Amino acid sequence: HYTGAPNKLTSGRDVPREVAKRLEKAGFKVELAMDGVLAARR
Repeated sequence: HYTGAPNKLTSGRDVPREVAKRLEKAGFKVELAMDGVLAARR
């Protein structure tokens, strides 16, 4: 289930979301993968 707006990075767990937020601040392009976070340099 989604815990926020559908267009935001959301996940059933808080950890991947926090990691994604942190990576975005660090300048990564972030996508939530099947069971985690996929990050690539912009």
